[in-house]
Amino acid sequence: MRKKALFCVSLFLLIQVSISLTAAGTTRNLLYYPEDYEGKTLVFEKAKIGVPIMKNSHTGVYCLHVEINGKYIPGYLYKNQLNFVVVSPELADRLTTQLNRNLKYHKPSHEQNLMDHLNRGRACSVRLTAKIQRLFGHWMAVVSKVEFYDKAGTIKDTVK
Repeated sequence: MRKKALFCVSLFLLIQVSISLTAAGTTRNLLYYPEDYEGKTLVFEKAKIGVPIMKNSHTGVYCLHVEINGKYIPGYLYKNQLNFVVVSPELADRLTTQLNRNLKYHKPSHEQNLMDHLNRGRACSVRLTAKIQRLFGHWMAVVSKVEFYDKAGTIKDTVK
């Protein structure tokens, strides 16, 4: 009976560790192996988005500075990872306006913008909805909706 209980507890712990490793690897897999998600629309909870939103002169898409699960994705097009972009100039303008409006309410931060994180004084917590596509030779998460969280963690504004 005791061996059976020990076996069950060990099996349970092994399953929990396996689930944790799988969940931790999801962002890494998505960022570096986006082809596995091609054509899928994904929702990124508790992401961060920062300013500025820059238009790429070669492709015409608007590149976003995004942080997903603690992993910073710069607002430049890279061929070796997933890029977060907006393709509509109107959506980019609305998003810039809403970002600036939300950033007014953040206290200035003296944090430096580290290579692997957004400067929290220049970023907002959001939920992103994006479709994974290959465009112009780059893997892109084409953002169609951005929902802004308030300080209490509820959605207060939506841009789409």
